[in-house]
Amino acid sequence: MPIAEAILRELKLAGISPDHIRFIAATGAHGAMSRIDFSKKLGEEILEEYPVYNHNPFHGCDHIGETRHGTPVEVNGEYLSCDLKIAVGCILPHPMFGFGGGPKIILPGMASINAISHNHGSVGGYVAGAKPHPSTGWGSVESNILLEDAWDFAKISGLDFKVDVIINGFNDSTRIFCGDVMAKYRMGVECARTMYSSKVPEKYDVLVLNASSKSNEAVLALSAWGRCIKPGAIVIMIADDPRGQVTHYAYGKFGKRRGGTIFNPPGKLGHVGKLIVYSRYPEADPQLPIAAEKMEWIRDWGEVLEEAMSAAGRRDLRAAIIPNADIQCPEDALLRMR
Repeated sequence: MPIAEAILRELKLAGISPDHIRFIAATGAHGAMSRIDFSKKLGEEILEEYPVYNHNPFHGCDHIGETRHGTPVEVNGEYLSCDLKIAVGCILPHPMFGFGGGPKIILPGMASINAISHNHGSVGGYVAGAKPHPSTGWGSVESNILLEDAWDFAKISGLDFKVDVIINGFNDSTRIFCGDVMAKYRMGVECARTMYSSKVPEKYDVLVLNASSKSNEAVLALSAWGRCIKPGAIVIMIADDPRGQVTHYAYGKFGKRRGGTIFNPPGKLGHVGKLIVYSRYPEADPQLPIAAEKMEWIRDWGEVLEEAMSAAGRRDLRAAIIPNADIQCPEDALLRMR
């Protein structure tokens, strides 16, 4: 909200009238945002004075070219109709792009489902039956083919200015980077490597993974920490979100046998002793799959602890806690790329 307000003040000083300004939620292949979401993002005053729209990846995107990797540059037509294009985002570790932020707000944020599927699947290899491109992965930015593709896409689509923030464990903005899309993104990533890096715990019987910033994409916590889980350890995933898991038109589920355009279910974590999901809002089959393993959903925290002790067969358990497992990463994943 404060960032949007600051941008609006600058636009007013530049003589741009309110009726020439609009906001578009760069949701990519995620489900649409509601008025409640818009209010949380922008505040009531902005929502009442300025039009705010959802991006639609299935309709209203204009084709204006191709990237060097063959991704069709099909971009939100409302965005393209504007003379000045300013984007606001957040730099966070990402399992495919290395870090979110930068040009990712345009691809996939403002792109058609065809462009998203080509970038993620054909270029990146993140589709069932394929292998991810070796340049991609958590913390990998240099020569990342997905990031290169997104940068081509953003340049062709005419993104003028980017604001990116880094957040802490309470989702407060702690750093801000503004200006040229890629120049400030690379500066932000260098800061983010240290900010989001965490040491891997060693002595524990139970690993608690708290999904907080992206609690409706809990799979990210297991993706980031899965390889570090000790064989036989009990994993408690906290995904206590009344929204449930997010609708995702590329990777989500739309039936027992139907997935998104490039549905690619999570791989097995065979070494996990037991996976418990703490949530007051359980789902029989999450819209965005969390894990391939059988999960036990439990609503009460006391029952979670009892189940963990029962599964282990003893009560003197040592626990390790990752408080923001969806945005924290093992330090070797982020710092090795320096």
